[in-house]
Amino acid sequence: MDFYYRKLMGNGTVASKFKLNGNNTSSGTVIHLNQSNVREPLQKESVYETQTQGESADSTDSASMKAVEFPETHHSFNCDRCYKLKKKCLRLYPECENCTKAGASCAYIDRSNKRRKKTNQKVYDDRVNFETESPTFHIVNEKSDSSSRSKGKNDDLVVVHKLVTVSSLLSGEAANRAPDQFKEIQTRHKKPISRPGQSKDTPKEKTMSEILALKSLKQQQKTNLKEEFITMKAIKNELALCFVLNYFHNYGNMYPFINKEKFMENFKKIDFEREMIINLDVYLLMSVGCIIYDYNNDTSFFGEYFSEKAIESIIGILNFGGNNDEEEDFANLTLLMLLTIYAIKIFNVELCWGLNGIISRIIIALDFYKPQAKDENQQKRIFWSIFNLDSELNILLHKPSQLPNFKYIKLEIPSAETFTDDESGASIVKDIHLHKLQYRILDLKLRDCSDAAKVKELSQDLENWRVSTSLVIHNSYSNDTNFQAYISLVNLNYYYLLIELDQLSASESFQFTLQFLSNSFTLLISEPTSNSKPQVLLSVNSLFWYTKLFNVIKYNISSLYELLLLVCNNHVNKNNTQSDLTLKLTDFNSNLQLMLNLLKYLSQNRLKQHPFISKVNACIDSLGSLNLKLLHFNVFSCPHEDKKSLLEEVDIIRSTLQSSI
Repeated sequence: MDFYYRKLMGNGTVASKFKLNGNNTSSGTVIHLNQSNVREPLQKESVYETQTQGESADSTDSASMKAVEFPETHHSFNCDRCYKLKKKCLRLYPECENCTKAGASCAYIDRSNKRRKKTNQKVYDDRVNFETESPTFHIVNEKSDSSSRSKGKNDDLVVVHKLVTVSSLLSGEAANRAPDQFKEIQTRHKKPISRPGQSKDTPKEKTMSEILALKSLKQQQKTNLKEEFITMKAIKNELALCFVLNYFHNYGNMYPFINKEKFMENFKKIDFEREMIINLDVYLLMSVGCIIYDYNNDTSFFGEYFSEKAIESIIGILNFGGNNDEEEDFANLTLLMLLTIYAIKIFNVELCWGLNGIISRIIIALDFYKPQAKDENQQKRIFWSIFNLDSELNILLHKPSQLPNFKYIKLEIPSAETFTDDESGASIVKDIHLHKLQYRILDLKLRDCSDAAKVKELSQDLENWRVSTSLVIHNSYSNDTNFQAYISLVNLNYYYLLIELDQLSASESFQFTLQFLSNSFTLLISEPTSNSKPQVLLSVNSLFWYTKLFNVIKYNISSLYELLLLVCNNHVNKNNTQSDLTLKLTDFNSNLQLMLNLLKYLSQNRLKQHPFISKVNACIDSLGSLNLKLLHFNVFSCPHEDKKSLLEEVDIIRSTLQSSI
């Protein structure tokens, strides 16, 4: 009876199958099962058969040996990626076949602590009650026996038998040890196998940003994303539909890389009320929609139906530069865009920036900024979605664009007619024009260009965009329950860009800040409370809006510092009269009070376990102390020492906010 299959289960046991062979093998070990009384002397028996020299081993035997899994070639547990995706893993070391095929990083993590129950270790000796313990075997070692036979002791040979457990026998340890090593077996459980480069302690899990960086350094292989799926728990079809509609309601116009009509056609064919596997893009899109839904309705469905580890594992599947066909390139870029939007919703700046860089490099490598794809409409959808994302992110972080210079982009903006009836083509085109204006403003800021003519031209273009976009909103959403929210969103984007542009102007205005804060309040108040009926609404709870809010706060504190500096240095002249400075300080005090109210509303009502709660509270502390200082402070009538003290305090607050937010 020989092994022809052995699989380490990872918890100290081994699943094994045997084959019965009339011919004795040359494996060197003969096993005799004896579960009755192993203390009885073993009867003399012939355990060897002569085999002629040069005779080849049986083909079935050699094939069976190849199926044996050894610790040197196979890991005890599934790799991390297959474990998260719930795929069958061959557990090959150093990389399994699934990860090698997908070009993903393959890492093995010891999960024995999760599976094993804490049990007291038992020591087995010659006094163990063998009738109540696991079956034992008599092991005959061919090497020791053959040496005895060579000395002429074969006739009266009594084989010395040792007692071993089933798990140690099937793992191959008993057969490979010398006879004097079988004095006692101390435990049933084997120690975890240490691998090259693997520490004894459980390795620290990498963040999504680290996994992304490692993935981008590896040589990419061709992937087929149609063969990649994620298992999802059963969920009501109505709730799944609500997640999808929340996504399209908030990001469908700004990033139109997904054809809503085609997506919904395939989505409605899926029955989510039973556990099943779904495509990666559906899973990612629904996860983003679920985050929006949870925030708006004060629920926690994301932790119930979605897994951060599963989303993290998608990075290992993607191809950042392999020789894919056009369809696979589209699929890769679609998943990368969804991952970036997911990073925006979970406030992960580092991941968002890293993904945006990879997407930009892929666009350049594939020449996607030029008309060349067979499906040019889809190419336009994807490229201009990426352009919008890149422009929005860069102007908020004050970083140069990672896409080619705008004058090199030859791909035309898609016309409104190319979009489906479920999409507002006119609104999508207006969003693209907005981000083109952002690109121009960013260019001026990075060049530190304060050309009054260019600033005035951009201001006029922004005003034209606001008027034309408001008209489109009235025509498209006049009967929509979210009509007022759409108008507020247009005004919010308009006034924020005016604030950015105002930083280049010689005379700054606090009126733009007032309008930005007012429209932000409108959008926040329009969001339902926990007692409201669940709805599909616009949500400003994202990395981009909070970054805009913090930028506005920092700009206002810097402007206050410049005003106080003029007062302290007595730079009151025709261009900066005392009445003008007084009016600006009054406007600032109004904005300061509105900023505090907005931040307190967020802290008390909307930010339960929010990633930015610490930043919001830091702003409340800094601005609250400044508000108390300015409440009864007359800058022009107070002594010069008090002015200087106030200036120093504002400078400290400005530095604190720069470092904390």
